[in-house]
Amino acid sequence: MRNFRAILVILALMSLGSCGTASVEQKEGYDVDHSDPSKVLNAVFDVARGASAAILEGICDPLGENDLDTKRICDQSKGFDPQGEFAVYFRTAQQTGPATMLGDTAVVPFEFGPGAPRADEMFLIRREGKWYLFKF
Repeated sequence: MRNFRAILVILALMSLGSCGTASVEQKEGYDVDHSDPSKVLNAVFDVARGASAAILEGICDPLGENDLDTKRICDQSKGFDPQGEFAVYFRTAQQTGPATMLGDTAVVPFEFGPGAPRADEMFLIRREGKWYLFKF
């Protein structure tokens, strides 16, 4: 009976830890929506907030023509450090306006960085109907 109570307490504590959190946690089956450049960029922010870094594996230009900065973002999938520079800078990032699309390129404005956020833009490219990080 004592073991049964202990198991119930452990299960209750585990469920409390997973309930009521608005943050993005490791999501099983999290798929990046490549149909929208904003959703691709927001996947980067989700990883910095706690989603699985594995989702970054497929968000850079599949032809490898992206710049080194976006490559560094995608490389986070190989050794993400939740206390590292990437997480610190992108944890509070947010999109600040709509994506502007012109043909197979898009620009998404956003702010990022610790303390006073810095304005920047992410450039994406469409390959075979899907959007990917291209230049930052």
